[in-house]
Amino acid sequence: MGVFGLERASARNGPTIERFNIAAEADHIYTHDFVIEAAGKVPNAAASDHLPVWVWLKPNEGLLSSQES
Repeated sequence: MGVFGLERASARNGPTIERFNIAAEADHIYTHDFVIEAAGKVPNAAASDHLPVWVWLKPNEGLLSSQES
C-alpha cells in the first residue's frame, strides 16, 4: 500500500488472529496524511474470531497549513 502513499497505522499491533497455532496479522488500518497518535487491538474480544484493531489519528498540521495558503 506504500506505493499508493498509504501508511499502515496498525502496523505495531501484532497478530489479530490465531488458527492451528499460527498467529497472523490479518486486520489492518491504512491512512494518508494523518499523524498516528496511538494504535492497538482489543485483547479480550469475544464477538469475533479476530481481535479488533483501533487507531487514534489527528490531521497532519503541515498538510493543513499548505492547503490554507
